[in-house]
Amino acid sequence: MAKVDEAEFAGFVVGSSRSLRQLAFLLCGDWHRAEELGAQ
Repeated sequence: MAKVDEAEFAGFVVGSSRSLRQLAFLLCGDWHRAEELGAQ
């Protein structure tokens, strides 16, 4: 992956972290596991 793509993706993840964490919770049903999935 090009550095520009990595920076763009990192910006997306930071800007969407709350939504991604909520989605992870809906998928697994556990807030602690959702946090772990978001950290990976």
